[in-house]
Order: sequence, then C-alpha cells, then structure tokens
Amino acid sequence: FDWIDDLEQSYPESKQISAKWLYRGIEAFLFSEQGEKIRKMDEAGKVKKELPFTVGLPVSLINQDTEAEDTVVVQGVIDACADMGNHLCLIDYKTDQIIDRYGNQMLYYKAALEQILEKRVSEIYLYSFSLKKFISVEKILTSINGE
Repeated sequence: FDWIDDLEQSYPESKQISAKWLYRGIEAFLFSEQGEKIRKMDEAGKVKKELPFTVGLPVSLINQDTEAEDTVVVQGVIDACADMGNHLCLIDYKTDQIIDRYGNQMLYYKAALEQILEKRVSEIYLYSFSLKKFISVEKILTSINGE
C-alpha cells in the first residue's frame, strides 16, 4: 500500500500504530460525508495539503492576558485546507483521542492561513483517526471555555 508508505513518511510516529487500526481510521475518514466532500474537492484541485508556513502573529493571540503589541513567529504545517469558494475550510489530522488540547493550535493555524491565502477561514475541523470522526473546533473551544 503506497498510501501507508506516504503516511509513514509524513508521520513517523505512525510506524508505532497498528496498520489495522490505521486502516480503519482512514476508511472511516474516506467514507464519511466530510471525507467524500474533501475527496471531490481534491479531485477538482481545490484542496491544498501539507502546507508549511512561517508567519508573524500578534502575541495577544498566543497569550490573551498580555497587552503587548509584539509579534511572535509561528511555524507549522497545515494538513489540509479546502477552498469553499467564498471561504476556506481548515482540517488537521490527529491520531490520539485527546482532542481538547488542539483548539488553540487550530486558532493559530487559522490566523496563519488567513494571512497567507488572504481569505477567511470559517470552518475548522480535526479528524481523529482513533475516534474515527470529524470534530468541529468550535465545539472544542466551547467545551474548553465552559460555554
């Protein structure tokens, strides 16, 4: 399976995960409603994958308790973003079940993507291979903030 080799190159930690478990997570992704939508958009050339970035973000985005106006350099790799026409959809893949801890990371990725592509990001999802489902980052942030 070439896709397993590609995955192992992109995510070295995947070698420690059983192929059967990984296959089930990928299968659930591909056959989900969102997965089908992403696949069709990818075929139409509307999905960017493995997008590396280095951007300057306001320190207040990282530390909301500060009033400093400094800029912090943030680097990362955006797993996927889909051009939905009038906005972007940001998708990040996770292998663990503890999705609460990624809300802030996704806000940084959102800010970076909007800065790079000069287009609004209005949908943000995590896909958990272990949970076999898409999770809206809006729901994660709501649960973290107790709203």
